[in-house]
Amino acid sequence: MLLPLYLRREPTTDPVLRKYAPDARRPDVVAYRDAECTRPAGRWPWHYKRPDRRNRSIVLNCYRWRAVWLPPLLEA
Repeated sequence: MLLPLYLRREPTTDPVLRKYAPDARRPDVVAYRDAECTRPAGRWPWHYKRPDRRNRSIVLNCYRWRAVWLPPLLEA
């Protein structure tokens, strides 16, 4: 049984994209250790090959985790 890792799409933190294309919608995928999304474990920026909802498991820091997808975080 794999341990869960909670994933969701969030607005990017890339300063270059936010400066030169502030209207671009390029979300990052962020991994959390808890379902409340308070303990971050990793981030895949928009320009990396990142996991999507088809992935049932992912590899992060040399360990395989069960991917639990949460609803995306909308921009404020």
